[in-house]
Amino acid sequence: MTPGAGTIKAAAQVNDLVEDGGTCIMSATSGSTHLTVSSQAFANPQSTACGALSLSSVRAGVWDVTVEYSSAKHYGVSSPIRVEVKS
Repeated sequence: MTPGAGTIKAAAQVNDLVEDGGTCIMSATSGSTHLTVSSQAFANPQSTACGALSLSSVRAGVWDVTVEYSSAKHYGVSSPIRVEVKS
């Protein structure tokens, strides 16, 4: 791990949509720095789950984080959540 850096983790799901094959992308932005990580989504009985998303070696500071879901038929993005990574 980079000194003075932390980790941003998220878990997400798409309610009322059940499908396999989509992609989840977590994005974190602080100033001009933009970080992303993606994972395959999977169907649950009543939703589509993104599972755990994790960005490591994130520098200390305030970050705006979103999670988006994309498949051949559907797209959506969360409202941004502001988080603070402390050193």
